[in-house]
This record gives sequence, C-alpha cells and structure tokens, in this order.
Amino acid sequence: MTYASEIADTSHRGSFVSVNIIMFLLGIVSGAALGMIFTWYEVALFSDGLLLLAAFIVPFLPESPTFLVVTDRHTQAAEILRRLRGYNCNIENEILMIKEMNNTETKSTWRDIFRGDNIKRLLILFGLFCVQSFSGVHVLRSNLTRILQSAGINSDLELWTTVILLVPVGGSILQTLLIDRLGRRLCLVVSLAPTTVFCFSLGVFSCLYDQVEPNGYNDLHASNGSGFNETGQVDTGSTGQDVTLWFPVLFLSACILGMHSGIEALPWQLSSEYFTTTMRPMGITISNVLGCLVIATSMQCYSLMRDSLTMAGLYFFYSTVAFLGIIFTLFCVPETTGENIG
Repeated sequence: MTYASEIADTSHRGSFVSVNIIMFLLGIVSGAALGMIFTWYEVALFSDGLLLLAAFIVPFLPESPTFLVVTDRHTQAAEILRRLRGYNCNIENEILMIKEMNNTETKSTWRDIFRGDNIKRLLILFGLFCVQSFSGVHVLRSNLTRILQSAGINSDLELWTTVILLVPVGGSILQTLLIDRLGRRLCLVVSLAPTTVFCFSLGVFSCLYDQVEPNGYNDLHASNGSGFNETGQVDTGSTGQDVTLWFPVLFLSACILGMHSGIEALPWQLSSEYFTTTMRPMGITISNVLGCLVIATSMQCYSLMRDSLTMAGLYFFYSTVAFLGIIFTLFCVPETTGENIG
C-alpha cells in the first residue's frame, strides 16, 4: 500500500491503492474456493508457487521516486517519473515539491514522530482504528459462519460462506469508484452511515427476538448460537408468525458491504498519506502497531461485551461507535485527496 501511494499520480492515488485491496480480498475468496476443491497441502503448494513468482517479479518493479529524491538520486527519479507519468508531464516540479517537503537540516529521528503535526496525525489514526474495530468490522466478519449456521443454513455452508465473502470485494470496488471523487472523509462517512443503520437494525431484531425468547441471543458460540430455533426461524409463540433468519443475514451482509467501502481499509491507507517520505517508515510502523493492538483488543473484548451487554446491546454499541465515527471524521480527519504527500 505504501509503495502504491508513492508511485501513483496524485489525482488517482486513492483508486490506485484501492485496487490493491480488491486484489487482496479476491485472494482470500480464491483461497477459500480452492480449499473446497483441493486438499490443504495442494493449496499451500499453489500459494508457494505464487510467492516464488512474486519474488521473481518484484526486482523488476521501478523504485519509489520519492525515495530516490530523498536519497539525492534525482536523475533516476526523473527517469522513473517519466515512465510513470508520461514524457509530457512537468517532472521537475514534482521532484522539487518532494524535495521541499522532505527538506530538513537534520536527519529525522524517532523523536520527531512524536512532535508537532506528526503526533496529531498519529492520534487521528488511532481514533480511526478505534472506530474501525469497535464498530464491529472484525468481530462481525469473523462470526460469519456461526451466524449462517444459526440461520439454519447447514447444507453447502462452505459455499455460502465463500459467496458472502465476495461482499467485501463489492465494498472495495465501491470504494475504488468513490474515493477520488468524494475524497477520503466523505468516503468514510458513506461507509460508516450504512454500518450505523444496519448494526442498529441487527440490535432491533435481537431485541424483538429476546422479548419472545429471553435466552435467544445468549451465546453466539453455541450450536444454535444466535438464539434462533433449530429450523432457522424465530418462534413467535401464539401469534403463529415466523420471521426467517435471512433478515439478520442480510443486515450483516449490508454491514460488511458498508464497512469495506471505507472504514475497513482507509485508516491503513491514510497512514501512508499522512507522513512525508522521511517520516513515513516511522509513522506507518507506529500507526500499524496501534491498529493491530486495537483490533486485538476488540476481538478479545467480544465475549465480555456480549455477556455484559447481550447481543442486542452489542449491536447497538457498534452502531453508536459508527455514528460517533461519522462526527469524528467530519471534524477531525484532514483530507488528503489531490494533495501531494511528499
């Protein structure tokens, strides 16, 4: 992602980086599909072959022009930029801009990342990672198979799981189409809005069911974990009305689609855009460590939050965090669309 952001033209940087995310998600779906056909060791051997192919191709990729400018190899940087931008573009101005943005009298150190605008950007990224993790991005996706089982979809479960794993690909395609048109902030808002609505919808559905069967959503990890009856329907008692579990499955799919149209990937992308070339290695390292710690915390807190809040309360919590994320994005997240990142 960092390499893609450094070689891409400013006007198309967001879409260019988003294509990498689509390829990543297609790789996940392809791996799941291959696992349905071949044995695990056959899939592993195939993956090893792809890794060897990548190791052969990578040395032929052009070096990052921003790195070459920072290391005073301007001639090489100009040659690569002409190949990437075309021979009619003003390469000299871009090289001058990169040099000015990274012009410091002393060598950048780890202390510099905790000063001035750098620490502010780290705090903003930390906030985005908190919104990402505690709006259910990783928890809901990791429980997809269990929710399908509780919905009564026990036959062809692997096929259904693979099909729904295509939903994130659709979200990433949507992000690719919107990110350079709407900008990073509005793309985050577009992502968090359906997450807010459909997490709230899941909470309402849970509440309605709990009125009928108080222990219904007690434990998602049980064999019928979502609390629905063994036929995959809600038993409404004397009313004689059934509500199929396709409603929470559709709500979950809509959440995943919304999440992957912005909030799932953009915090990682912004970490490569918020820092100049000399500070980027340190900035990305710290922000990625913070992001991984927040993700791990949200996953570890899932069982505790589910038991203390109930599943309905947990869905409402995710919805609230997503809504607060919209406010945080609009007032705190700086826009980088169309701006040079040095």
